[in-house]
Amino acid sequence: MLDIGIDTSRTAETKTGLGSYGASLLDGLARIDRTNRYTLHPFLHQCFVDRFDRAHRPRQSNFRTSRGWLPRPFVVKAWHKGWIDKDWLIGGPHDVFLAPFHAVPNRHMGRLVSVFHDVAFLAHPEFSTEENVRFCTSQLEQARLRADLILTVSEFSRSEILRHVAIDPARVVAVHEAADPRYRPVADATVPTRFAEAIGTGPFVLFVGSVEPRKNLITLVHAWAQLVAQGNVPGKLVIAGGSGWKNSDVFQAIERLGIADRVHCTGFVTDEELLALYNTAACFTYPTVYEGFGLPVIEAMACGTPVVTTRVSSIPEVGGDAVVYVEDPRDTGALAAAIGRVLADPALRADLRRRGLAQAARFSWDETARRTLALLTEVATGHTYARHELVVGSDERGIDTGWQPAELAEGQPFRWVGSRATLWLTPRPGTPFTVDLGTPLTEGQQLTVLADGKPIGAPATLHQGWQQVSFDAGSLPLRQHRIELLTNRGLDTRHKGADPRDLALMVRRAGFRAAT
Repeated sequence: MLDIGIDTSRTAETKTGLGSYGASLLDGLARIDRTNRYTLHPFLHQCFVDRFDRAHRPRQSNFRTSRGWLPRPFVVKAWHKGWIDKDWLIGGPHDVFLAPFHAVPNRHMGRLVSVFHDVAFLAHPEFSTEENVRFCTSQLEQARLRADLILTVSEFSRSEILRHVAIDPARVVAVHEAADPRYRPVADATVPTRFAEAIGTGPFVLFVGSVEPRKNLITLVHAWAQLVAQGNVPGKLVIAGGSGWKNSDVFQAIERLGIADRVHCTGFVTDEELLALYNTAACFTYPTVYEGFGLPVIEAMACGTPVVTTRVSSIPEVGGDAVVYVEDPRDTGALAAAIGRVLADPALRADLRRRGLAQAARFSWDETARRTLALLTEVATGHTYARHELVVGSDERGIDTGWQPAELAEGQPFRWVGSRATLWLTPRPGTPFTVDLGTPLTEGQQLTVLADGKPIGAPATLHQGWQQVSFDAGSLPLRQHRIELLTNRGLDTRHKGADPRDLALMVRRAGFRAAT
């Protein structure tokens, strides 16, 4: 039985693509696995929301919430006021940890599988905010250094990650998403009461997603204006999703083109409302420029809604031959023509419904969960994923606490450590523990290495400059150990000036390997 940790923080927020992925995967794992133990983390350093108690949690007995016995008001105050160590509040580590939301834990949580759904922030940085580009880029770099496996949701996204990141292709694996089982044909569906008056009784065209640049709503709005001007559409365009970012041009275009009375923006919708919208729409359109998967496309197909979308990025993997494609996402006329053709042709709509249902059935969250669990198990138990050493700037999978951000000296990366630094490593048979380090101190500095609290060999006396020291690991069991680097003396103001950090040594490499 494995102890599997999972970040569930993004499922506590208003429903987004990442949150939907996390909740659907959790439910899939709960359906297929009653054996392994799952510990859910509703907050981490990168994501803490005061209503973390709303994070998704399956009801099965093998799922529990980390520190779930602590009252929420106490946790919120303790987190914000620093009453208790945040690492303790978070909990862990585990046999393996799944980070599903483009964010890598900044401490050791076990062997790590990190999910990146796309790299739009690298391929099209103009579609994101500068803050989002910086954050996601830094997190992908941390995944390169620290994740045992990077999981993504389409073969297209896998190829994009490999195009942008220097990483062993074997460490990047694609596992498709699917439509949540709730998305299905509903014979007697009606427009949600909350939107019934605004949408009206005519056939409407639906878009689902955040109003953000890569969703290409500006082209959709202009295409819709063309159809309205031609008198070919009796109903409305319904945009269901949150406001997103960099979208003022979309709302301005709706007003400027004089179609405000023919477009309705719902804002966020509930799962029940979205199911009803899919089932009552005459056509679903998704004119995206770039996707990692394209979940709304498969959700619409699963409901039997005819789909018009673009032949870009991952969309052909998802849509197959069951949708109407527009070749150029920026071609307003082509998009208008495709939507108009679907609306005008009942036989085409019926054919798209039939093919869409069959295509959507090829994707299953249970299968996604089975493949994901197989990968988590392989990472947790496979000898190929054992971490034997830390190489700063190259392989930092074993890193834990006490390590400062990487810097360069003489063209090589290193990290400062203070009086205590920890990492998690597995010995190699008959191999000493060796550290490549540097210190500006001329005398009086010693390094001691512990494995699970017990010394490895004798303390090493250090001298000024770069050096290599080794410690006899003896017959240390060939399993993962908590390794501690303890230094008896740190730098004072003569060496570090006003820098408030605890600094003692510069480490380039540390682990179980022969001295050179």
